[in-house]
Amino acid sequence: MSSSCAVKLALSVEEEAVLKKMRAATLEARELRVELKALPPQDSPAADQPRRGEITVRLEELRRRFKELQQELRLANEEKLRRLGHLP
Repeated sequence: MSSSCAVKLALSVEEEAVLKKMRAATLEARELRVELKALPPQDSPAADQPRRGEITVRLEELRRRFKELQQELRLANEEKLRRLGHLP
């Protein structure tokens, strides 16, 4: 007899859509952080301050968006549980 330790999750269409957006935001943030680290130090004469500022602003936007998506995921999960009869 074989048993699996992995838990299989049944995601709703809404949950999958939100998770896809969360993964995209995470990937973009990761790429921006790599780019930010590759820029010359802030106090360097070759520092690209405008680009550093753009990246910083975009990272903040992604953080806010990710928090919104976490809330959307929680709501989608609650709706799924409600449809399954696990919540009133």
